[in-house]
Amino acid sequence: MPTARLTKLRAKELVNFAKRQGAPPAALSIPGEVKYGNKNYETAGAAIKQIGSCRRVFLLKRGLKPVELEGLAYRIGALSRNEALSSILIATNDSDDVETQAMPTSAIDSIDPPAAGFFSTDIRHIAAGYDPIEIYKTGEYKNGSFLDHLRDLALACRGDSSKIPLVTVPHGLVTDGGYALCMGSYVLATMKTSFEIRNASRGLSLDPIGLSYFLPRLGREYKLKAADYNVDILLALGGATANAMDLMETGLATHYIDSPAALGTLENALGSLDSYEHQAYARKPVTSYGDPPPRDVNMKYKNIAVANLIHLASEFESNGQGFFNDAPEPEYDPSLDLDQPDWELERQSDLVDMAERLQGSLGQKTLSGLVTSLQKVPNDDEAKTVVQRLNMNSPLAMRVIFRLLKTGREPQQTLESCMDREWKVQKAMFNHDDFLRWAEHVSNHGGDETNVPPFNGWKHKTPTDVSPKEVDEIFK
Repeated sequence: MPTARLTKLRAKELVNFAKRQGAPPAALSIPGEVKYGNKNYETAGAAIKQIGSCRRVFLLKRGLKPVELEGLAYRIGALSRNEALSSILIATNDSDDVETQAMPTSAIDSIDPPAAGFFSTDIRHIAAGYDPIEIYKTGEYKNGSFLDHLRDLALACRGDSSKIPLVTVPHGLVTDGGYALCMGSYVLATMKTSFEIRNASRGLSLDPIGLSYFLPRLGREYKLKAADYNVDILLALGGATANAMDLMETGLATHYIDSPAALGTLENALGSLDSYEHQAYARKPVTSYGDPPPRDVNMKYKNIAVANLIHLASEFESNGQGFFNDAPEPEYDPSLDLDQPDWELERQSDLVDMAERLQGSLGQKTLSGLVTSLQKVPNDDEAKTVVQRLNMNSPLAMRVIFRLLKTGREPQQTLESCMDREWKVQKAMFNHDDFLRWAEHVSNHGGDETNVPPFNGWKHKTPTDVSPKEVDEIFK
């Protein structure tokens, strides 16, 4: 039988199997292997591979197609309820290169040392949620269904009702909606991890993953210094890049790992753990026929092994607790010096420090007041840089994002209410002149937004040119 016919039959069988399992056809868009060398086969944007009791998600392309967003959201949601697993690991390293790898390779299977790329200087853009230029070219921006799938992916990763912990190791640059993959139980930052919000420079708003909810609340959960300042303005409007230390000191990451072997060790150990259903530290009580089912005495011990493993693999936590796995050996005998203070790690965030210095401007109640105040800061290169970045953004997008952050900061707001508002606003922005003009500009210059001439064709020149009515129309 011809190969093409066999492929079609196999695809039909898989679709029928997915239907019998109650899964959408999009679930098949996230494979367990990746094929190369076939011009008629396009590599998937992500893949999921079994590693013992763990499932590892490989991110092969920074922007996922709408069908892949839907498929990955379903797969992660289903896995998070599977008691036969111990954990879900979303991780990248420098060997996850779709151009050179025959298929995704786990860190423990790699011929090279695990995660050796931790020492290289190149930083890959690993997660963006979707590619806005591709969305523009295919016309999928018109209906906005991909925004539904992105929101579903964020909720699946957050897993409020899940049993299986999700661990993310984003070894590279994460932008905008790509942070949906970092909303799980644990986010382990590496020396290459960074986060940016670029949508304002595209004529777009915040992606519907809850950014307008948790950005204004940065630092609150762990009582960090960031809670006192408007770091959200620098990230969402000022084009700031949050590096690993910034992510730790704002709570956007929960743990920090520095060792290049940490990923391989973590992956191996997670796969070796008992599954959720077999994690037990006490014998179940004996029951007689007809007795009501006893309380699960092991429930409070579930997932403790995963937490302990993260503890051992990390250097320190975002909540301020340091593990100091590589602390220098003291030159004295600590048993003979009871007054010697504990060794402490100096932690500092340039982003939070900048927000502290510019808080007088960042805390302004209006966008025009913010811009004017920054322009008046004397002899401050940081303020000038922020103003320059603001001037590159769409004035309408800035007004919209500023309002989203202001509304999301209100105490009565929830993650879900902010997501719903972000979805409605972003769908409107995708069909607005600013995005369409920007996308056409980038498409006409090769399609790579990082390598095109600056765009200044926004509908408005400054934020003050945007009328309140125009902003209200976006929020309807």
